[in-house]
Amino acid sequence: MGNIQIIPGSVKRIKESTFDDCSNLERISLPDSIESIETEAFAWCKKLKPILIPESVKFISPDAFDYTDGTILWGSNGYLVNFANENHFCYERVCYEDTWLYIVKAGSL
Repeated sequence: MGNIQIIPGSVKRIKESTFDDCSNLERISLPDSIESIETEAFAWCKKLKPILIPESVKFISPDAFDYTDGTILWGSNGYLVNFANENHFCYERVCYEDTWLYIVKAGSL
C-alpha cells in the first residue's frame, strides 16, 4: 500500500480491518459517502497523518484506530464530540475561518 489512499465516492463504510497493519499508509482521503468506520479499520497504521472526517460519518468503532499512537481526526462533524466522549478520547473545539472544528486524538498505544 502506498503513502496516500483515496477512497472512491461510492464507498459507504470502511470495513473491519480494511487497512489493518498498512505500515506505510500516511494519508487517507475519505469521501462524503462514508457513513461508518469499523473495528480496527486502521489498526497499526502508525504513520497516519490527521484525517478529515466528513459530515456523513455517523459511527466510528472505538477500536478503529487502535495501536496508531493516537491518530488525529478532525472536522466540523458534531459526531466527533460524541465519539470522543463515549471513548474517553481528548478533543478540542477550535474556530477556523468562521467554522467550528473538532479535533480528536483517537486510538490506543
